[in-house]
Parts: sequence; C-alpha cells; structure tokens
Amino acid sequence: IPVTKPRPSCWAINEPATVNGGFLSVQQALPAGFGVNANFTLADGTTANRDPVQGDSKVTWNLGGYWQSGPFSANLDYTYRSHYYVATYEGTQEFEDDWADLDGAVTWNVLHNLTVNFNALNLLNREIKYYANGNTEAPYAMYDNGRTFYLTAMYKF
Repeated sequence: IPVTKPRPSCWAINEPATVNGGFLSVQQALPAGFGVNANFTLADGTTANRDPVQGDSKVTWNLGGYWQSGPFSANLDYTYRSHYYVATYEGTQEFEDDWADLDGAVTWNVLHNLTVNFNALNLLNREIKYYANGNTEAPYAMYDNGRTFYLTAMYKF
C-alpha cells in the first residue's frame, strides 16, 4: 500500500506572489582612474499562501572598487546576501544561509584584439550552508568549494 502525503502549498507552480522593497545604486569615478560602486536591495516576498518566495533574499548589497589606466583595469567586489528559500524537498523547506563573498579581477588589453584576464573568486573561502525549516543551528548540508583562480586569454578574429 503506497503512503502519500498531502502536497505542501509551497510546491505550487506559478503561485501568485508579492515582493515589496526597493533598490539603490551609486557609481562614482574618482581621480587617477579609480572608482567605487555600491548597491543595496531590500526585498520582502511572500506567496499567496504566506510561503517564502524562492530565491528572495531580504537584504542584498555590493560594494566594489575599480581602477582603470590605459590597457590595465582591476576591480575588487564584496557581496552580502541574507538567507533565502531554495526549495522544498519531501515537505521540508530548505534555505541557504547568509553569505558574503569577495571577488577580484585584473585585465590587460595586450593588443587591440588580445586580452588577458586574471580572476580570483571566493577569496573569503566561504562555506555554503543549507538548513531546514528556519533552523540555522542545525545545517544539513555544507559545501566548501574553496577559492578559485582563472587565467584566461581572449583573441578576437
């Protein structure tokens, strides 16, 4: 005899939802090729059944700095994202915990059609944590992807 559970309301497909909030962004060039940029988003979303909206972080913000001079450019960006609803699995709401990240990049336009890039991702070496039903004290999955570095060259024909 098969055992079934009622389908949770948060499994609805195309369920009506409302997201209220705001967004603020600034970018400012500074002397000597430097500049800063920042943005802040506040978003509070719920579905018609009072479930969280998938992927909706209440608070997200970024702060970055850049430098450009001749064929060289570099940037360093910090990002913060508050916890958010990921999915429902076997009737349990899964969330990804708050996280912060620091990424950087350096670009060199060697020739008109040749560019070399160095990217450094996850410099804070953050660990991704998932938890169920709002219980941040008992994560059920943790991922340590480590820092990642890329050196790439692009040639335009």
